[in-house]
Amino acid sequence: SWSDNSRDESLSLLKRFTDLKSDNVEGKRYFGEVLSWKGRKKEALQIYTDLLKLEPDNLNVQASRAQVLSWLGRINPAIKQYEQILRVNPKHKEAFVGLGQCLNWRGDNLKAEKVFDRARKVYPDAPDVVLEQALNYGRLGRTDLALKGAERTIELFDLEGNI
Repeated sequence: SWSDNSRDESLSLLKRFTDLKSDNVEGKRYFGEVLSWKGRKKEALQIYTDLLKLEPDNLNVQASRAQVLSWLGRINPAIKQYEQILRVNPKHKEAFVGLGQCLNWRGDNLKAEKVFDRARKVYPDAPDVVLEQALNYGRLGRTDLALKGAERTIELFDLEGNI
């Protein structure tokens, strides 16, 4: 993870960039991400809401907004947003992961299992998908599958050079 100083520097640079390139949606979306990592979730939510007025069909902005909604404890609206994304793009990885996480936070572990099963069919070797599925198996008391998933996650991160 980033140190607070790196995040502050990134925020400053991204703010300057988005001020200069006010039409750059992806830059503003990333600015919102860094804000949310700094705990400024309501500001990030407003950025995403404003961006969706400009590009209502932008699934990445929708996913970022849903993630912040979930972090603000607004689980049901986040779930609806993720479900909408998956109706439009049934392979949107961030929507799979976010939807599964939200379902778990709401206590719907069996529904989350179905989401992660679908996600693994599309992304069998995505570390975040494998990890979230393993965590869900643990919540369901399926420790053998949870351990296998955890081991596979470590292997995948090793392959990507992330550990």
